[in-house]
Amino acid sequence: MLENRSFDSMLGWLYEDDTEPINLVPGDSQPPTFDGIANDAINSLHGIHGMPYSPMHGHAELGLQRRRVPRQDPGESMSSVHQQMYAMDNGIPVDPQWASTPRMSGFAFNFQHMHPPALGEVMGAYTAEELPVLHHLAKQFQRRARFSRVVIVNGPRQSGKTVLLRMLHESTGGTWNSFDDANALRAARRDAGGFVRESERPLFVDECSAQGTRSFLR
Repeated sequence: MLENRSFDSMLGWLYEDDTEPINLVPGDSQPPTFDGIANDAINSLHGIHGMPYSPMHGHAELGLQRRRVPRQDPGESMSSVHQQMYAMDNGIPVDPQWASTPRMSGFAFNFQHMHPPALGEVMGAYTAEELPVLHHLAKQFQRRARFSRVVIVNGPRQSGKTVLLRMLHESTGGTWNSFDDANALRAARRDAGGFVRESERPLFVDECSAQGTRSFLR
């Protein structure tokens, strides 16, 4: 169950062959390509390990364990997240206030405290060969969404439905709503038609099976 994964970890290599998404909206988006893993993305580590780490194309060398990388979760405390986002290669954040655009350069330094410190794993990203269903769905869903008025994504909990929709929304634009948001849920219950009409298309609605939204689904 690949929960709590970033877009890059799950779908960063979705268009690594330089083909453009079939449906990139608006047409003047910059850059006019899929915003996946950058070719020059890197984390450096100062000191005894002294080497750069780039995002890897999966981890075939781990055999049956290749689909649960990293085998240990990165630090999830606020201090760890801040270090992962803002730290330089010596672990010292360049911005102590969370105010500037994050460098995303401290993952290797933060992960070195894990046991064992398999630093290459934290920079890993799954390939289409490792996650064939999700990669296929991500590409085919764009085609389906382009030619269908309504598309419902259904599946078990923590299976990547929201990740998939967020990725599509990032690519296409439009309106994002979730019925976990009490205000959005209240608006849809009160006037389902108005809720849809007043939203910029395409409209994405997460958790749309919430209680009391049958009229909206109809």
